This record gives sequence, C-alpha cells and structure tokens, in this order.
Amino acid sequence: MKITLEILGDQQREGILNLKKYLENANIDDMEDIQIYQTAPQKGEMSSGTLTNKISATLEATDLSATELATTLLKYANIFNTDISLKDDNNNEVLINNNLTKNEITLLFSKFTSS
Repeated sequence: MKITLEILGDQQREGILNLKKYLENANIDDMEDIQIYQTAPQKGEMSSGTLTNKISATLEATDLSATELATTLLKYANIFNTDISLKDDNNNEVLINNNLTKNEITLLFSKFTSS
C-alpha cells in the first residue's frame, strides 16, 4: 500500500529531510521507495520543484511492518518533539505525536492492516 507521511508544525523543511533519513536508517521490513514529494517546477524554472513536507513510501500492510513503522515514528516524534500525519491509499489517517504510547499507535495502525 502507498502511504503518505507529513511533518506538522514549524520545522517542516528540516524535519522532512530528517524523517526520510530516519526511516531509511530504520530498515523497516517491507517498506520501500521512500521519497519526498516535490512541487511541480514553476514556468521557466530549471529545477525539479521545491521539496514539500510530505514523504511517500510503499509499505506491505502486515501487522509486523505496521508495528515497526509505529515504533519508528513514535521514537521520531519523541526525539524531535513533532507531530506526524500518516495516511494510506484509502485516506485512513493516524496522527502520531509524543503523547501517544506504542500500544495506542499500534491499535490505530490496525485500520491500515485490516483495510
């Protein structure tokens, strides 16, 4: 399934780069193709567009991969004191922040693996 992660709050630009690197280093089973969304280039621009505060990735919807992702995102939210929105193809959304426990996030993620 395709997922979208979005950094919420003040540190979006720096945060999205950190989150991408953090996810890549976590080596989550069945998570592939981690990419930062970019805006379309403006007319006359030679670049590939501006980085946004969103990441796309492909994740096999299993209990194990969901638990690994939940643990990784919770650690990230705690370390960087930030909020992360996670959405799937079906527009299910989970808001992850440092006020949640691993068990709470895993329960919220269950709607991704049961869809």
